[in-house]
Amino acid sequence: MTIGTYAKPPGMFTVGVTAGLAWELPHRNTVLYRKPAEVYHRRSRRELYRKVELMLKTQGRDGKACVLKAICKAAKRDRELVGKGTFLEEILHAIFTLPDGFYEHDPMTEYERTYWKNENCEDFAARCPDIF
Repeated sequence: MTIGTYAKPPGMFTVGVTAGLAWELPHRNTVLYRKPAEVYHRRSRRELYRKVELMLKTQGRDGKACVLKAICKAAKRDRELVGKGTFLEEILHAIFTLPDGFYEHDPMTEYERTYWKNENCEDFAARCPDIF
C-alpha cells in the first residue's frame, strides 16, 4: 500500500497494472563471462518483451503482435523526430529500440528480425490495431 491509498478522499479508488521488471545494469563494457554488455541488454529486453506480451494477453489482446508492432514502429521512426515526441512516445521508443550489433553467441530472435528487417509489420498492425 502507499501513502496515497491512505490519504485519498472517500469514494475514490485506485487501479493499477504492474509488470515485474528487473534490468541487469552492467558496470563495465563487459560483464559476467566476458560477453559484451549489449548481449545482456538484448536478453533483458527480450525478457521485458515476453512480460509485456503476457500482460497484454491477460487483457485479451494478441500480445506478441502488439510487441512486434511496437518494435516495427520504433525501427521505422525517423531519427530526426527522436527526442521531439511526447514523454510516453519517447519512453516507448527507448524500450522498443534494439541495440546495434550482432553476436554469434546471441542468436537473432523474432524481435531482432522484426527490428532489422521490418518483416510483417502490416500484419502485426492489423492484428493489434489499438495498442501502441
